[in-house]
Amino acid sequence: MDAYWRARGVAWDPQRFVQSWRQFESHVILRSKEFVGVLQLREVEGTLEIRDLQLLAAGQGQGIGTWAIAQTRALALDRQIPELGLRVLVENRAQRHSMRLGFQRVAIDNGIIHRPAP
Repeated sequence: MDAYWRARGVAWDPQRFVQSWRQFESHVILRSKEFVGVLQLREVEGTLEIRDLQLLAAGQGQGIGTWAIAQTRALALDRQIPELGLRVLVENRAQRHSMRLGFQRVAIDNGIIHRPAP
Protein backbone atom coordinates (compact mmCIF):
# COMPACT_ATOMS: atom_id res chain seq x y z
CA MET A 1 0.00 0.00 0.00
CA ASP A 2 2.90 2.32 0.63
CA ALA A 3 3.58 2.56 -3.11
CA TYR A 4 -0.03 3.59 -3.81
CA TRP A 5 0.06 6.31 -1.17
CA ARG A 6 3.53 7.53 -2.24
CA ALA A 7 2.22 7.90 -5.80
CA ARG A 8 -0.42 10.22 -4.33
CA GLY A 9 2.24 12.23 -2.49
CA VAL A 10 1.30 10.84 0.92
CA ALA A 11 4.11 9.55 3.12
CA TRP A 12 3.70 6.37 5.16
CA ASP A 13 2.88 7.28 8.74
CA PRO A 14 3.31 4.39 11.20
CA GLN A 15 1.46 6.34 13.89
CA ARG A 16 -1.56 6.71 11.62
CA PHE A 17 -1.53 2.94 11.04
CA VAL A 18 -1.45 2.31 14.81
CA GLN A 19 -4.40 4.67 15.26
CA SER A 20 -6.36 2.91 12.51
CA TRP A 21 -5.58 -0.45 14.13
CA ARG A 22 -7.36 0.78 17.26
CA GLN A 23 -10.14 2.62 15.43
CA PHE A 24 -11.32 -0.29 13.27
CA GLU A 25 -11.90 -3.98 13.84
CA SER A 26 -8.48 -5.23 12.77
CA HIS A 27 -7.36 -8.75 11.93
CA VAL A 28 -4.02 -10.28 11.00
CA ILE A 29 -4.11 -12.70 8.06
CA LEU A 30 -1.85 -15.72 8.44
CA ARG A 31 -0.99 -18.52 6.04
CA SER A 32 0.58 -21.50 7.81
CA LYS A 33 1.42 -19.28 10.78
CA GLU A 34 3.15 -16.78 8.46
CA PHE A 35 1.96 -13.15 8.32
CA VAL A 36 0.60 -12.32 4.86
CA GLY A 37 -1.70 -9.37 5.45
CA VAL A 38 -4.21 -7.34 7.39
CA LEU A 39 -7.95 -6.85 7.22
CA GLN A 40 -9.73 -3.89 8.79
CA LEU A 41 -13.51 -3.69 9.10
CA ARG A 42 -16.06 -1.22 10.34
CA GLU A 43 -19.83 -1.23 10.59
CA VAL A 44 -21.52 1.79 9.05
CA GLU A 45 -25.27 2.21 8.69
CA GLY A 46 -26.13 -1.47 8.29
CA THR A 47 -23.07 -2.25 6.18
CA LEU A 48 -19.97 -4.19 7.21
CA GLU A 49 -17.30 -2.34 5.27
CA ILE A 50 -13.93 -3.78 4.35
CA ARG A 51 -12.04 -0.64 5.20
CA ASP A 52 -8.64 -2.04 4.34
CA LEU A 53 -7.41 -5.36 2.96
CA GLN A 54 -3.67 -5.49 2.41
CA LEU A 55 -1.66 -8.52 1.37
CA LEU A 56 2.08 -8.82 1.09
CA ALA A 57 3.32 -9.65 -2.41
CA ALA A 58 4.00 -13.20 -1.18
CA GLY A 59 0.29 -13.59 -0.38
CA GLN A 60 -1.14 -12.17 -3.58
CA GLY A 61 -2.60 -14.24 -6.41
CA GLN A 62 -3.22 -17.27 -4.20
CA GLY A 63 -6.88 -16.81 -3.28
CA ILE A 64 -6.15 -15.25 0.11
CA GLY A 65 -7.99 -12.02 -0.71
CA THR A 66 -11.00 -14.01 -1.95
CA TRP A 67 -10.87 -16.07 1.26
CA ALA A 68 -10.73 -12.90 3.40
CA ILE A 69 -13.76 -11.45 1.62
CA ALA A 70 -15.67 -14.74 2.04
CA GLN A 71 -14.83 -14.71 5.77
CA THR A 72 -16.07 -11.13 6.00
CA ARG A 73 -19.33 -12.09 4.23
CA ALA A 74 -19.82 -14.92 6.73
CA LEU A 75 -19.11 -12.54 9.60
CA ALA A 76 -21.69 -10.06 8.29
CA LEU A 77 -24.29 -12.84 8.03
CA ASP A 78 -23.47 -14.06 11.54
CA ARG A 79 -23.88 -10.53 12.90
CA GLN A 80 -27.07 -10.04 10.86
CA ILE A 81 -25.57 -7.11 8.99
CA PRO A 82 -27.42 -6.98 5.66
CA GLU A 83 -24.78 -5.32 3.47
CA LEU A 84 -21.10 -5.81 2.71
CA GLY A 85 -19.03 -2.94 1.35
CA LEU A 86 -15.48 -2.40 0.16
CA ARG A 87 -13.16 0.58 -0.33
CA VAL A 88 -10.37 0.32 -2.88
CA LEU A 89 -7.99 2.87 -4.40
CA VAL A 90 -8.65 3.55 -8.08
CA GLU A 91 -5.04 2.62 -8.93
CA ASN A 92 -5.20 -0.71 -7.13
CA ARG A 93 -5.24 -3.79 -9.37
CA ALA A 94 -7.49 -5.46 -6.78
CA GLN A 95 -10.43 -3.36 -7.94
CA ARG A 96 -10.88 -5.68 -10.95
CA HIS A 97 -10.84 -8.65 -8.59
CA SER A 98 -13.51 -7.05 -6.40
CA MET A 99 -15.76 -6.62 -9.44
CA ARG A 100 -15.38 -10.33 -10.24
CA LEU A 101 -16.55 -11.05 -6.69
CA GLY A 102 -19.74 -9.04 -7.28
CA PHE A 103 -18.85 -5.63 -5.85
CA GLN A 104 -20.19 -2.71 -7.88
CA ARG A 105 -18.74 0.79 -7.97
CA VAL A 106 -21.14 3.33 -6.49
CA ALA A 107 -18.94 6.32 -5.71
CA ILE A 108 -15.43 7.64 -6.07
CA ASP A 109 -14.29 9.97 -3.32
CA ASN A 110 -10.74 11.35 -3.37
CA GLY A 111 -9.51 8.45 -5.51
CA ILE A 112 -11.17 5.77 -3.37
CA ILE A 113 -13.85 3.59 -4.93
CA HIS A 114 -16.70 2.62 -2.63
CA ARG A 115 -18.37 -0.65 -3.61
CA PRO A 116 -21.33 -2.52 -2.15
CA ALA A 117 -21.69 -6.23 -2.68
CA PRO A 118 -24.86 -7.71 -4.19
